[in-house]
Amino acid sequence: MAGMPARPQYSDEAIIIGLRVKSVEHGRTTGATGPVPITATWWDLHRDKRNHPPSPTVMRRFGSWTKACEAAGVPVRALGKVGRPQKWTDAEMLELLHEFLSGPRRKDTSYSAYAEWARLRKARPSGAAILKRFGSWGRAKKRALS
Repeated sequence: MAGMPARPQYSDEAIIIGLRVKSVEHGRTTGATGPVPITATWWDLHRDKRNHPPSPTVMRRFGSWTKACEAAGVPVRALGKVGRPQKWTDAEMLELLHEFLSGPRRKDTSYSAYAEWARLRKARPSGAAILKRFGSWGRAKKRALS
């Protein structure tokens, strides 16, 4: 469309470098001396928005968040060390997404806004889990609102 700004293009190399840098930066905040695992939610909250895409773009480009981290040489958490993952049914995920989307004064329904909202509450599926289950943020929102 004429007049619409072009979507920024991010090279695989820029994403990989960003993942490495953010992993080391996060490690410093936790007292680690090297790279540490980072989650898609953490990335979205701390990435350099001018140079690095949101996590859904990273996941699409590399196939998954884990594969992106592996390509960058960033440590990946073993599920056993973090704890048993939550098991969410489609209906539960959609119900909680609907709760977010229909919240009072909700203007921003972006993936990043959901990730922040979910992070501040207990027992909410991550944005990455919703993306993985429904294939895209738009598809998940459409199903949650139908």
